[in-house]
Amino acid sequence: MTDEPEASKSPGQNRLDAPFWIFDSEISDESNPSDQTCEKSPCPAVRQQLEALVAERTADLAASIELLEEEAKERRATQAELEARNETLQTLIDNIPVMLTFYDAVGHFSMCNRECENRLGYSAAEFSDMDVMQACFPDPEYRREAWDYMAAAQPGWKDLILTTKFGTQLQSRWANVRLSDSSQIGIGIDVSETKRYETEAVRKHELSEQRALQLQELALELSQTEQRERERLAEVLHDDLQQLLAGARFQLGTLLNRPAMNDSGMRSLRRIADLLDESIAKSRNLAHELSPPVLKQGGLTAGLQWLVRQKRHKYAMNVQLKTEGEIEPLSVSIRAFLFRAVQEMLTNVIKHAGTDSATVGLSREGENLCLTVEDQGRGFDPADLKTSGGSAPGFGLLSIIERTNYLGGTLEIHSEPETGSCFCLTMPMAICREVDGGAGFELTFEHSCPPEEPQTPPDPGSIIQVLLVDDHKVMREGLAVLLEDEEDVEVIGQAGDGVRAIEEYRRLRPDVVIMDCAMPRMDGIEATRRIRAEDPDAYIVGLSMFEEADLAHRMERAGAAAYINKANAADNLLHAIRSCRKI
Repeated sequence: MTDEPEASKSPGQNRLDAPFWIFDSEISDESNPSDQTCEKSPCPAVRQQLEALVAERTADLAASIELLEEEAKERRATQAELEARNETLQTLIDNIPVMLTFYDAVGHFSMCNRECENRLGYSAAEFSDMDVMQACFPDPEYRREAWDYMAAAQPGWKDLILTTKFGTQLQSRWANVRLSDSSQIGIGIDVSETKRYETEAVRKHELSEQRALQLQELALELSQTEQRERERLAEVLHDDLQQLLAGARFQLGTLLNRPAMNDSGMRSLRRIADLLDESIAKSRNLAHELSPPVLKQGGLTAGLQWLVRQKRHKYAMNVQLKTEGEIEPLSVSIRAFLFRAVQEMLTNVIKHAGTDSATVGLSREGENLCLTVEDQGRGFDPADLKTSGGSAPGFGLLSIIERTNYLGGTLEIHSEPETGSCFCLTMPMAICREVDGGAGFELTFEHSCPPEEPQTPPDPGSIIQVLLVDDHKVMREGLAVLLEDEEDVEVIGQAGDGVRAIEEYRRLRPDVVIMDCAMPRMDGIEATRRIRAEDPDAYIVGLSMFEEADLAHRMERAGAAAYINKANAADNLLHAIRSCRKI
């Protein structure tokens, strides 16, 4: 290598050789300064060291460049990924089917998504430049309420009504999310359709309730109409047919008591009397089947007691009645419906269960009345009720189930073949207490009479004065004919109802009052109670076509001295009248 003058070297060579000369001056021998000026080239060892250092520095620089290029590449990839994610996010924001708004803590809205534009009618540019709160909530108080909710950013949703650009009302539901920089995102959904469906659902529910109430009212009206018709038919039998038969039987009894009739005539009269007695009995039984008087006069419990006794007597069936808690009072129509339901269930037991025993339960559970009929018979599959037709046990039960549902109650049937059956009818007490529209007069027995006091007996051989009280003229005439032949008995007055009976008693003061139990305006039981309250010495004989012991007990509690059935009243009535002498 030849030395060249310093001025002839290139700039690159100067930059490259500068460290060399510095290094050379640093490693030159200071003790021989003359060598520094004369010796321009480094020694081989130093030059080798310098080349190694340059190579190392070049390698480091290449590595740094490579690292920078790798970092630049990663940054470009990250930037591309961020741009892709931003595009995805923007696409999501623009296409998500919910409204998104971005606003700061003072209520300035920076942007909104496409769904918000479509729903409110404002473009994104308009949205960022306008007073969104004032535009969407024109009413100041409502705007304040909406902003208080939005600024709080509490969890949960709130329904808000927004005014669109076109002046229409938008039913919406909003939630708010607060970001780390105190800005917020509003998330809203259009609930107009939901509100419409909800309104429609509420309307349909109200309509359904109205129809259910109408069905309930129709079911009540049907029960009332059915019961009134039963009572009407029973009254026709009792008040007309039975009274006519009983009146004819009374008058026939007077002929039987006359000895002038020959044997053939007497036999004919007795046959007629037997036919009349049989007709009266059948008419009375039919009237009881249609409308048991004890059900109307004594309530559901008394009616079920009568029904149990009837099944025992008629079918030799062992029926037990279990009652718990306070049941009465019940409306007449509900009382009749429940009675018919138990009657139908017991009839099914007799016809289909293959057993001669059953248990009827009546209780109150909370605000519900519970009525059960259980048996240990052969049982059946309740699913067969819908396909059984008219000949199967379910024919009457289906009608009871439907009517129970209409009235707001339920009838559950638990049964399996060979395991017995349990019918559980539940009825709300609110329905049971409904006042019956147009219900007929109902007998009252809430008052008891004072205890009887000894009476002053009439003189022996004196005539017993009698007041006849019956709403049927034929019956009164028959009784009058019967008593006319008795030398010691005199009919001094007649009355057709309880009110008139009280007036006639006050006016005539008879020795004996023959009092029919069932009459219009005021029944005989109430009239007896009032007469006895005024005159404890009054002697009253109850008279009725009914044979129920409960009715007799009520008449006696009201103060009657005796109770006689009209069907066989002739001899018993005279005996009861003359018994007043023994008091």
